[in-house]
Amino acid sequence: VRDSALQENASGFSISGSGPSLFAVAPSRNAAYKIGDAMVRAWEKHGVKAVIYVSPINNQGARIV
Repeated sequence: VRDSALQENASGFSISGSGPSLFAVAPSRNAAYKIGDAMVRAWEKHGVKAVIYVSPINNQGARIV
């Protein structure tokens, strides 16, 4: 999955906490969808269902809501 994301030009890739979520950093929204689709296809090759969520990076940081 990581290799698939990086082959689609992800700027970075990591596991979120202890898993099971993975994330990739993309240079644009269009690239994010392309990278996400590649990641899903990589999981599907191993019989794992995956879903992508695309969102901007939070530049505000932690706050009380």
